[in-house]
Amino acid sequence: CQKRIGSMFSLFFHPGPVRNAQDVSKCDFDAFKHFFHTLLDHGIYTAPSQYEAGFISLAHTEEILNKAITQVHVALNDIFFPA
Repeated sequence: CQKRIGSMFSLFFHPGPVRNAQDVSKCDFDAFKHFFHTLLDHGIYTAPSQYEAGFISLAHTEEILNKAITQVHVALNDIFFPA
């Protein structure tokens, strides 16, 4: 029997800690929108808002997770280090 914990995640475009909805309201929503749509364009669906959480499950294979990691890297580079 395998037990799992810690499959929930959220990503915030904010310079400091995010502890509540007021902190989230100060996030960079334009950067998050770019991030979300870049992933979506590459077949990766994440929570469409910084007010929501994402989940990883046993249905996500190593191949799927590696693809997601690669696309997250591409999206973050595009946002923070545009050409």
